[in-house]
Amino acid sequence: MVNIKASSQIKNVKVLDHIGRLVYERTATSNMLKINTEHLESGLYHFRIQTSTGIMVESVIIE
Repeated sequence: MVNIKASSQIKNVKVLDHIGRLVYERTATSNMLKINTEHLESGLYHFRIQTSTGIMVESVIIE
């Protein structure tokens, strides 16, 4: 499980694998979001988080 918390409203989250393939996408309307990662294989993922104030990318290693 990955918990995402932002200071502004989260609009969209995209999860990309290490070669840039989209593996998960979710629309949101709050500043907190939980994403179940059980379906993801172990490895490096990039979480592209779009908020009402901009876009940030966080890298996460799933074990």
